[in-house]
Amino acid sequence: MTRDPAQIGPFKHFWAAPHRPLFLAGIIWALVAIIWWPLLQAPVGLATPSLWHAHEMLVGFGGAAVAGYLLTALPNWTGTEPLQGRPLQALLILWVLGRLSTTLAIPPLLQVAVNSAFFLYLAMLIGLPILAARSFHKLGFVAAILVFGLGDAIFLSRMAKADLWEGKIAAQAGAIAFALLITTIASRAIPGFTRNALRKRGNSLSDDDLTSRCWRPAQVSLAASLSFQIFELPNCAGALLGLAALLMLGGIRQWRTRETLHDPLLLMLHVNFFWVPLGCAIVGFALLDLTPYPIADGLHILTVGAMSGLIMAISARAAATLRDDRLSVGRWFLIAFASLWASLVVRLLAPLAPDQYMAFIALSGLLWCLSWAVFIFGFRAALTGPPRRPVLSGRKTNPAQTLRPKV
Repeated sequence: MTRDPAQIGPFKHFWAAPHRPLFLAGIIWALVAIIWWPLLQAPVGLATPSLWHAHEMLVGFGGAAVAGYLLTALPNWTGTEPLQGRPLQALLILWVLGRLSTTLAIPPLLQVAVNSAFFLYLAMLIGLPILAARSFHKLGFVAAILVFGLGDAIFLSRMAKADLWEGKIAAQAGAIAFALLITTIASRAIPGFTRNALRKRGNSLSDDDLTSRCWRPAQVSLAASLSFQIFELPNCAGALLGLAALLMLGGIRQWRTRETLHDPLLLMLHVNFFWVPLGCAIVGFALLDLTPYPIADGLHILTVGAMSGLIMAISARAAATLRDDRLSVGRWFLIAFASLWASLVVRLLAPLAPDQYMAFIALSGLLWCLSWAVFIFGFRAALTGPPRRPVLSGRKTNPAQTLRPKV
């Protein structure tokens, strides 16, 4: 009898936890997608290389990372086992087909169908257990996934008509949609991680101490801004982005960031989230014509800064070790973080040096590739062996200790 290759050797436990294949796929694509077009200028399957680049960073890289996080968190919300095996493989296959569909010259309607299938299947995998567990307050994550998937479908539909202006508007809307998605996730995840860390240091915090009433209106403002952007009302979209930025700053004030200085990995989550209100404010000002800074470059604050930084900080938690009640990561992760931030700084300086613009872009791309290549090397420890629980609170140094699902 032939054994399943997925149960042999290093593949034995690879499909036992959703963060392993999905985080790894997103990280690899973050590296490959930059090498493929921005550095090598290789052909792509969308109307313009720039729009392909925007799509693959948001939907490809970002989509895999968000799926990995939500499916890892799901058992803690519902009391169920983590997604594993063939359903997880099916989700990854849909994601891979989505990447191939936009990179190769295939019919546009097939691009829409394949990419939409990934978001619909992900929403089902998350939504059905939430409904069964009657954890209705978590359905906001499902709604955010569907909104993001709808935005992607609109973008690809406009690409099918070769409408570059509409595609550009849709790409900008995609960045706002992702800002909504990561705000929905981070506004709950970061206070949760912070509360656990501070309680270990003797701070008696209630579940409401780090939670602000500003987050719900901020999410509503982002959703409304997304709608106005889709309907090409830039002034309304810009004003609401500015409002969302102010509301997010109000929510961040309750996170006690100063008290996280003892925990570099937790501090990285706090610091990287600051790029979200900053990016929303700058993009909002650009939509209102209140700044000469190019909106396309401003969107990189949301993507390279907020999205990528938070993905790296959360992914690193899966490979961290728990020592003396504190998460610890190796020097490889610190090098990766430093390279990512250097990539962002260089990218944001590019519009200020028009004569050297392409040189700045190339340097930023090289630093980006360095950051994720180093990160993959450090992340390899999270891909083998029986998955530990809780996944995102650090690998126990005692290998015999395997807890049931918690995030």
